Amino acid sequence: MSLASRFHPEHSIETLCVDQNLSYNWEYDTTRARLMRLYENAKRDQWDGATRLDWSIDVDPEKGLVPDMGIGIWGTPIWDRLTAKEKAKLRHEAITWQLCQFLHGEQGALLATAQIVDSVPWYEAKQYGATQVMDEARHVEVYRRFVQEKLQHEYPVNAQLKSLLDQILTDSRWDMKFLGMQIIVEGLALAAFGTIRDTATNPLLRDLTAAVIEDESRHVAFGVLSLREFCLDLPEKDRIEREDFVYEACVLMRDRISNREVWEAMGLDADECIAHSDQSRASACSRIASACASSSSASSPTRPTRRATSTTTSRSSGACAPGRSSWPARELGVGEQPGRARRSARCPLRSSRSKPHSGTAGWRRAARSIRSRATACRRFPAIARWARSCSPGTSGRRCGRASHASAVTSQTRSTAGRRACSGRSQNASTPRSCCRAEVHRIHRSCAGRSAP
Repeated sequence: MSLASRFHPEHSIETLCVDQNLSYNWEYDTTRARLMRLYENAKRDQWDGATRLDWSIDVDPEKGLVPDMGIGIWGTPIWDRLTAKEKAKLRHEAITWQLCQFLHGEQGALLATAQIVDSVPWYEAKQYGATQVMDEARHVEVYRRFVQEKLQHEYPVNAQLKSLLDQILTDSRWDMKFLGMQIIVEGLALAAFGTIRDTATNPLLRDLTAAVIEDESRHVAFGVLSLREFCLDLPEKDRIEREDFVYEACVLMRDRISNREVWEAMGLDADECIAHSDQSRASACSRIASACASSSSASSPTRPTRRATSTTTSRSSGACAPGRSSWPARELGVGEQPGRARRSARCPLRSSRSKPHSGTAGWRRAARSIRSRATACRRFPAIARWARSCSPGTSGRRCGRASHASAVTSQTRSTAGRRACSGRSQNASTPRSCCRAEVHRIHRSCAGRSAP
């Protein structure tokens, strides 16, 4: 394949008509200390993709840049029927599709953040938003270069991702842009980036993803800090509208990962592959949840003091507890703001970026990372399973929460929650309201655990 200097979309330029508000701020207020600290962190942590990453590293996508188990049909009869050559091609197609969607999503984030700088009324948010525009431009740069120079293949933007980006960009309200981009898109991307960083076998892809994660953690914190203040006195009608938007966005992001374009490019039955992929993913989540629950219950009697101390520290001071990264908490301004040296010593990203896990200690770090990633990712599948369960004839109590993390389950299965769910899904006209209540409860339980 020849090196591509540009992508070849059906329409190279697409223009959207947007009703956009623009806000001046003549007070130049700097009383929001956490947003200003986020701005200072962003200025300090800028990096250059051309010099930080070693672009001379060889990349062979057909040998696999991430483990095969990340492919949806891995371990299924469809995978077993593929020849070695077909599996090599599938590895190339799968990683190309995933990184191209990252690239397209980063461009959407670039446009959305530029709109936030225009429309958000707070001066501190405008300042930080300007640094995120630079971050997103840098992410587009490194992903575009990796796809064009190393993969030499391309995929257009996924229909579901494009639909969500259009909704975010065409909504004139700045808080909807925060909710859609900073919370949903950036939050899910952060979990996906973490999985690639922890499992990638290619050093260049691992280093690239690790560098992007440094920025993405600040982006999610930006959305949390900004929306936390805005949503304090939000009217009930506006809150319900935003919960509906969150639910619809989660459904779009769930449908996005079906990889239909990859199966069609491989000449496989896309519907059969999607069915096997969904079944395999559900089984894997169930096994991971069971393993994490068993690990937690087995370790608590032997180390009660240390476990309690670690949990308290991670919530109050932002320190790393087992299976948990302190980056989001630190960017949110929880506890002490450490310097570069201390962050390098505590954060597994710095220690594992240059080499894979090795030895007993390395395997322990990998296991903690997998448990942490599974905990983070289960929040979204819970909403997806709830959406599938809320169909006519399905009991409201069977809402797909069996494999949800125990910390979330204990809060969502409250008496009020059961009362809100009971009987609603029996009626075909009310699943969205029932799901909206579930989304709101999960959001409140997660926010309660992560709030400073």
